[in-house]
Amino acid sequence: GRERGEYAPRGTVVRQFLTVSVVQGGAIAEFHGLQCFLPGSQAIGALDASSVGANVTVKVLDFSEEEGRLLVSQRKLAAANAPPLVRGAVVRAKVTGLRNYGVFLELDHGMNGLLHLSQISHERVESLEKLFRVGQEVTAMVLDVDKGAGKIALSTRALELVPGDMLRDPAQVYARASEAAAAHMATAESERRTREAATKQIASELATSDAGREALSSVTASIESILAAIVDSSK
Repeated sequence: GRERGEYAPRGTVVRQFLTVSVVQGGAIAEFHGLQCFLPGSQAIGALDASSVGANVTVKVLDFSEEEGRLLVSQRKLAAANAPPLVRGAVVRAKVTGLRNYGVFLELDHGMNGLLHLSQISHERVESLEKLFRVGQEVTAMVLDVDKGAGKIALSTRALELVPGDMLRDPAQVYARASEAAAAHMATAESERRTREAATKQIASELATSDAGREALSSVTASIESILAAIVDSSK
């Protein structure tokens, strides 16, 4: 006979996930006679009494033989189907939690974002609660993307045209977000090119001067010595 887990192997998209109950930590449903568990951390939006009877689309994460149930996720499916996000993109997000180190945000398609305390403003942030509240919509710039984990590093600091604007007038920062993000990325690219040119210049000078050639020769000898020691120790 067919193994129960074969009805929905890992990665399967279940389009008719009928929620039958909400329990502590998540929601329970049935699929082909299997119990399915949707953890609250993998759901998009809050799970409460209004969730019972709702049909949602989820992705199978795992099957537990011992418990005889599937572990499923809305977030992983949404993240997999989300359009690619790149560094410098301006996004809208909803505040889902406040911690002493930053603000947790939920973007479209269920991806999670973190607005770290150091990325809120150029000026010191005395109180997150005065700037943000759960459920509030904010605008931020993408700093980094970990699509596999469904996590995004965000910044409003990068959107400040004048240091401290986020503390004085966040609405103005959000309104001019695209302009500020473009300026920030242009500056970052210019700085990267300057560093790259300086590195090439130093390398060129080292390669063409007697002292430079001696320094490079010394470094090369040191590297060869280290590699030889590694090879000997592995024998």
